[in-house]
Amino acid sequence: MEPIEKIKKKITVDFLVKKIENSLKSNDGYSKIDKKSVKILLEICGYEPVSKRGLELYHKEKNQPEVIVNDAQLPRYETNVDDVVLRKSPTLKEMISFKNAKKILGDSDVLRSAKTDTLDYLRTSFIKEQDVTEPDTEFLLKELKIRFDAKDFDGFFKLILVGFETASLIYLSNLGEKYGYFAFGRRFKKENDSFFSCIGLLDKKKNKFLFTKNEIKEKEFKRVLSDNKEDEIFLEGLEALENAGEIIKNSRSYNPFETSLFTEGLPENLNF
Repeated sequence: MEPIEKIKKKITVDFLVKKIENSLKSNDGYSKIDKKSVKILLEICGYEPVSKRGLELYHKEKNQPEVIVNDAQLPRYETNVDDVVLRKSPTLKEMISFKNAKKILGDSDVLRSAKTDTLDYLRTSFIKEQDVTEPDTEFLLKELKIRFDAKDFDGFFKLILVGFETASLIYLSNLGEKYGYFAFGRRFKKENDSFFSCIGLLDKKKNKFLFTKNEIKEKEFKRVLSDNKEDEIFLEGLEALENAGEIIKNSRSYNPFETSLFTEGLPENLNF
């Protein structure tokens, strides 16, 4: 798989991990989990589904077999499927067996992680196994221009996210979507004010791409968007792509373990 395709999958994994993390944050006293997103994440990470005694299990044969249970605890075990089924959902006959009692009463001998620790493990393992590396930025920028010229905005959108990822930009949650944009950039504090720079705005309905390298105060950014005055500070189309290309080419070396577009929040209705 080419580096660009690996980074696309890595972006999807980051998105799912963040979405599942958000679902684990309980506001009403008990744990929940986005089981649909867990299912997609585990299958992307190469785990095979198996259902036994009402348990949603996913297993993977590595140096040692692994089993992850799709429930509110998201436990990861280093053992086989039958052993997890015995511990998590024993029959009456199994429960009265002295041999099984210790296993049923505790799983510390095989439990390796749960909840966010399991998510961290899945993300890290995926990046290592896929050998996610920095793409050829010259090739990436040529492909972006080809898709833009061909008015293939869906293809352009997916590729520009790869560029943003490698340039260490983040999704600017709650800033762009109310004005019809997916907004990505860098956020920083200066003189007790919030600033943004290297901002990319994508409007998938109008097939628009805007970009600016300049620093912008948060209040000014919001004013420009609310007043439809984007042309005051943003370049559009090919000029925007040229400026974004400079940022992508000149950014520090890409480290997939440290970089995620979604550290601050998630876009709605984002289709990778």
